[in-house]
Amino acid sequence: MKAIYYYFGILFLLVSCVGSYNDEDYFDGTITYIDAPKEKTYLEANHIILSDEGIDAGYFAVYDSLILFCYWIFPDNYYFSVFNLNNSEHLGYYSPRGQGTNETLGVEPVYQFFEDNGELKTMLHAFNNKQLNVWNITKSLQAKTTVYDTIFKFDLQEYYYYPQNLRLLNNDTVIMFYPYTIVNNINSPLLPLYKTIAISSNSIVREYQPFKKAIINDNSKIDDYRFFNSRYSLKPDKSRIVTAMIYLSQINIINLESGNINGYRIEGTHGFSIFKTDMSFAKYYHSGLQCDDKYIYTLYAGEELSTTGDDWGNKEIYVFDWNGNIIKIIELEKPVRQIWVDNTNHLLYGYTDLVEELYSYDLKKVLDY
Repeated sequence: MKAIYYYFGILFLLVSCVGSYNDEDYFDGTITYIDAPKEKTYLEANHIILSDEGIDAGYFAVYDSLILFCYWIFPDNYYFSVFNLNNSEHLGYYSPRGQGTNETLGVEPVYQFFEDNGELKTMLHAFNNKQLNVWNITKSLQAKTTVYDTIFKFDLQEYYYYPQNLRLLNNDTVIMFYPYTIVNNINSPLLPLYKTIAISSNSIVREYQPFKKAIINDNSKIDDYRFFNSRYSLKPDKSRIVTAMIYLSQINIINLESGNINGYRIEGTHGFSIFKTDMSFAKYYHSGLQCDDKYIYTLYAGEELSTTGDDWGNKEIYVFDWNGNIIKIIELEKPVRQIWVDNTNHLLYGYTDLVEELYSYDLKKVLDY
């Protein structure tokens, strides 16, 4: 009996230490512990079947009645496949691959749409070409060919970082994520950070660094340079960004004006000291992130690392307000591996790329807008 008490005592101490020890040594902001609702709200799926005249694969983005899929190569060397969600019609392939006029050698997926003079547009980061292309989607659909309004030179690879996940803040400023990078001739990995960049001058305007120092752990079952990996999304009013950490049950909200960083972690879950262990007890938390001006949505896994990888996705959406409170847990009818929230209709779209299944969920049924 004494042995049993001793075992559970040690286990309790281990979990307690893993949960909170030394957070302030690594995180450059405040951390607030929050409670998760015990009840879940079920939401029925609407299965969307797209025309088989086009291919739907890869990363997707939705604006009103349009859905765009980005894949490394579509037929005839294009990066995007576009469909009309109202009638499932395939509207064509766009953004050609190559080295000719209007062609690129690689683009990132669409992360953001914007309207300009009544036309729908997005900014494409053509990383290998070191340029930003303003893709006029409206004119492209009308002309049935890719129309770029403007092409900017954009070369900001520095200090071994490679910027990605571009969002437009204003006509001359973008915000980008610089991922955690490990470099052989540098003793410590380069920490992930976010930078605002002036397009016209290719110059850094401001940096936002949520973390103070790296954690080196040769005994971890996952690479230590992945410890701080996070999803991120820009609030539509462009005042804040939110990040959702993959290996901690924590979201971080960064105020772009003040630079203040506030973390919100679910009570009873691991803290940064989990990264000092062999990660046997670690979990995979956030597999997707979206936001609008009222809510933050994370596709929540909360699974041990040994159980992730070949599944069909996740079914829980944790809905936060911009004060970091979890206001609802939505249980989706069908598991998904990617999510996108269309702010024009308040619909959440979920996609399972393993079987190419697309669903929509009406958020107005369970949330106030």
